[in-house]
Amino acid sequence: MAIFFDVENLFGGYRRDVTGVQLGKVVRTIEQIVRTSGIGGKTAMVRAYANWARPEMVGYKRELQEYGIKPVQVFSFEKSVKNAADIELCVEALEVAHDAPWVEVFVIVTGDGGFVPLVRRLHFLNKYVVVVSTTAPNSGIVNPLLKSVADEYHQIDVQGPAGPAGPAGSADVTQPSGPPDVAVLKEAILGFIEKQPQLSKKGQINTQALGQLVSKKWPGLKYTSYKSTNLGGFLEKHCGLAIQRPAPQKAITAQKAPGKHVKLPEVPVKVPPKPVKPPAALTVNNRDEYIASVRELFTDGELGQLVRAQRIDGLHLGQVSAHLREAISGYTSADSGFPKFHMALQEALGGTDFRVVRTGEKLMAVVHFHHADPAHVLAEQAPSGIE
Repeated sequence: MAIFFDVENLFGGYRRDVTGVQLGKVVRTIEQIVRTSGIGGKTAMVRAYANWARPEMVGYKRELQEYGIKPVQVFSFEKSVKNAADIELCVEALEVAHDAPWVEVFVIVTGDGGFVPLVRRLHFLNKYVVVVSTTAPNSGIVNPLLKSVADEYHQIDVQGPAGPAGPAGSADVTQPSGPPDVAVLKEAILGFIEKQPQLSKKGQINTQALGQLVSKKWPGLKYTSYKSTNLGGFLEKHCGLAIQRPAPQKAITAQKAPGKHVKLPEVPVKVPPKPVKPPAALTVNNRDEYIASVRELFTDGELGQLVRAQRIDGLHLGQVSAHLREAISGYTSADSGFPKFHMALQEALGGTDFRVVRTGEKLMAVVHFHHADPAHVLAEQAPSGIE
């Protein structure tokens, strides 16, 4: 993830006390929230935008060095130039989104509604956006539209212990006690896969990367409690997912030299697996072709069969996304202009016997109409101006 501080917004302008923002505490709390919720892992960068040349900003020097925060110097050369820091933040955030595609979570620390277009653009680029504000007295009121367009919003208490303050913090940062039951663990795992598509490659799950996320949420978790030897066994038994397995190795033994009785050690050599011709991927060039291809994969393809087989549980969006990436080459829902994957599915499945439903607070799945719970079916989005 990448964190971007609109520092000027947090202390309410240079006419106020500029030393009241605890940048280090905010960074640590953001990392705790994001990692506990499973939406992100490593912190790639932290940048803070302000006029650091002002003498009163010297008080932040220790925090900047201690917590690895890069200060970005912003000058306003003319009095008529306003919000110079905001513009610089937007430009650099979009540069990171383009130049570093591995950065998937963008955290913007501000309450300024002027960042709404940036959030929407990051959504178009298939990024997950978290907006954070603080309880600092001069930080002001957070724009309600900015809250609504973000994937998550948290308010951090900079006066109390680290953690989100009040009802605004939507993530529980306390570590769960004891092993979860099968349903809870399954829902958490499918949530990780849905939010981090890189965990799945060609329909197979990277158990090493997924195991790190599970271990952070439940340290010391033993899969023997679920009658499985490891995470891979749990995925196959309870989630119906395939896992990535290493290529088999074949050992060869050197022959003895004539007339000598010298036993040479066995030397393992890597033997490349026999090439398997994958099924031909669909070629898609525009939005209409993408929607038509997705619809066909459900109505006449294996995706529809998988959904029907799952019956009332349906096929979670993480699994659906993995199958579509394998079946459709080089084109995603984001390329079609959909900020959210489930929006593309809703349009593609309209008028069919398949529905997108909620299976948890933040998880969704596709089910066959005959097995769908009407209370969980997502409402179709009406055109602008029509209720």
